[in-house]
Amino acid sequence: MTKTITTSTIFGTSIIAFAVLAFMVPTNMAHATLIGDDVSVTFVGADTGNNATFGGTITNTVVDGSDGFTWVDAGLGCIPEDESIEVNIQESSITITLYDGEGVFFVCNGVGAIISDPVTFNIESLDWIDSPDAILTGINRTDSDPIATTEEVAGPHSVSITIDAHEAFGSSTRVFEFDLEKSTVNVEKSWTHTDYNWDQVCDGFVNATGSCVVSDVDNTEIGFRPANINTDDVLADPLPLDGNGNYTAYAQIHKNNKFSNTNPGAFYALTTAVTTSSLSSITVLENYTQCTNPDGMDNTDDGLLTFVSKKIDRNVKVAIADSDGNVTEITDSLYDGIDGEIVANLNSTEVLIDHEIPANSTIYVLVKFQDDLKGFDTVDGTFDEMCHNTETVIANIDGDLPGIVAEADLRITNQP
Repeated sequence: MTKTITTSTIFGTSIIAFAVLAFMVPTNMAHATLIGDDVSVTFVGADTGNNATFGGTITNTVVDGSDGFTWVDAGLGCIPEDESIEVNIQESSITITLYDGEGVFFVCNGVGAIISDPVTFNIESLDWIDSPDAILTGINRTDSDPIATTEEVAGPHSVSITIDAHEAFGSSTRVFEFDLEKSTVNVEKSWTHTDYNWDQVCDGFVNATGSCVVSDVDNTEIGFRPANINTDDVLADPLPLDGNGNYTAYAQIHKNNKFSNTNPGAFYALTTAVTTSSLSSITVLENYTQCTNPDGMDNTDDGLLTFVSKKIDRNVKVAIADSDGNVTEITDSLYDGIDGEIVANLNSTEVLIDHEIPANSTIYVLVKFQDDLKGFDTVDGTFDEMCHNTETVIANIDGDLPGIVAEADLRITNQP
């Protein structure tokens, strides 16, 4: 039977889908800022006709101390007409100032009627510069003004702030300050070799009984320690990249023009995701259909890749490194349904880690594949095909965060 080769964008985990939730904070995270971001601020409740004089939406670039989110004559139609409202956005905070020229602060509806409802500011497109995957997880008021406000995260990049009715404003300028909390889930995918090593490390000598001791002449037991991703040879190297950024495995072809195997013979697809917050759970969804089963037929593997182990679910491994880099493999626990699960089939894998994961931890999820091309007739001795896989990482902090998608291409070829 002739094997069908499909070259297309693939939804899937490639050869070992290695999902890493890397919780190591990237260098730029400490300096992430909203300054320079394009933000939209909508002033709601002041003008039912969306009068741009003091109501409606303003979109500007954030410049600390001078953003241009200002509505003048917010008392338009009222006497006096000297109020104004300013929203100022700093690196990771928001200040709203209600300026009262004289008397009581009034907000009117454009035809002279005073609005007694609260005024609301919907602030959208809050994206941290140099941290495009950072999302909002909290907003906290920090000033001491007695006027009541309601503030909430309205989406991964938006907040809503409501200030109580105008009667409470009194006869002076009011300043309301809010700090923003963020979490970053940076997801990056790559293809790697398979020589990962999670085994515990002996810094001395392993004697005949399997104990870790000081040396071959000193039997003082010192014990094993966890492997560390920063100091030990734990992680595998990525596969080489071609000129277009595709990870490559070399296709070995027999003299009779038929496909033999690949070098290396098996692979990992490595995904790294970074978050600055602790998580209550995480889900890694691997869809590798276009690598293993592009025709979508049940019990058929007609793609470039296939599992290495005949027991489908045992092609998946999961490990976590803590903030110091110490690694613990949790594969067996997940297979036993302890604090999560692993579900795998020909088309996809789902890994759920259902327990707290501290900030600055690293999670590794590996789904192992090899080529499924042995004996394929290349006709002319050349082979050059690719498959593309995607992975979605859903993190849970106080609620589910939006799924972050990572993608990478694997090229199997004997061409330059």
